[in-house]
Amino acid sequence: MAEARRLGLEKGHDMIRKTLIFLLVAAMPLTVFSKATAIFKGSWGLGPSAPWVLHEAPVHPRSAAMAHATTALRGASETMFDNPANLAMMDRSYDVTLAHREWIADILFYQGSIALRPAGGRYGTFGLTFWREDFGEEEFVFIADNDSGYISELFHMYCQSIGLGYALSPIRSLSVGGHVRYMKEHFLPEKYPERHSYIMDIDNDLIAYDLGLSYRTGLRSLLIGLVCRNYWRNAEEQELAYVVEAGAAMDLLDLVPLNLHRHSLVVALDRVYTRGGDKQLEIGAEYAFSEMVFIRAGYRGPVDPPERNLGAGLRVPLGRVSLQLDYARGHVDHFGDVNRFAIQLLY
Repeated sequence: MAEARRLGLEKGHDMIRKTLIFLLVAAMPLTVFSKATAIFKGSWGLGPSAPWVLHEAPVHPRSAAMAHATTALRGASETMFDNPANLAMMDRSYDVTLAHREWIADILFYQGSIALRPAGGRYGTFGLTFWREDFGEEEFVFIADNDSGYISELFHMYCQSIGLGYALSPIRSLSVGGHVRYMKEHFLPEKYPERHSYIMDIDNDLIAYDLGLSYRTGLRSLLIGLVCRNYWRNAEEQELAYVVEAGAAMDLLDLVPLNLHRHSLVVALDRVYTRGGDKQLEIGAEYAFSEMVFIRAGYRGPVDPPERNLGAGLRVPLGRVSLQLDYARGHVDHFGDVNRFAIQLLY
């Protein structure tokens, strides 16, 4: 009895020690954020503006269906877009994911990611990402000195990024990761005559940085995460939606005294902070059966109107490789339904 009590006390002390380590490490990005806002306000971009702000809209169906409450959610290569630290917890040697999202006004999003975990993660996990927001072709009409009195032209507009990600676990309970992206926006690239100088030529690029932390508490499956996204060096007027998210996720069936090893019900909760002062709450849930069938739902607020999403996934084993298909559906008032699709190959 005395030995058991001693072991219990040691375990409790160890958990407290790990929690303190996490809180100290997690406080670093928040400190950097507050200092940077005060000191580098004139030379570092921390604010939202269109079209870069759309980059925050989740493309992958799992993230979208769970209302983007993914800061403390385990996954594979797609986690680089949410919290790059979670890449270190990928339980596969490699992963390839492609996702597609339809948006209002015929705007299309494309997202791809690849992750490699050599030597069982001994050297960390490496990733590569691609993202594109395609506005399609738009027709613009200009006053002209001709018989019609105007001319019309079609222009192709888009934003895109490519990125490199890396994550590792310096200690068993803590993962850290980063994601560096080269981003480019391309709007109305043609050069106009002087009489049309009120039309702006936009062809910008920038480098953005994401930094994330994940902490395995040791309390069943409880995972805590923190991420700072879209920190970047200012180049003229481009701006990104700088975001800090803190979250937690846990399989609630761990608390049920029954043998439910083939079932899981992960609930995730994120608190979102932006430089503009906005605070949002994201809640997501994912039920899984035998890691093959997935049902998801999520809520995000306060936004007008509140965001509610649903989604599902199916994983099919193909020998040593697994193929996963994911889908999510949301609704935007006055515009209709928004669909997202993804295909994932895991080895």
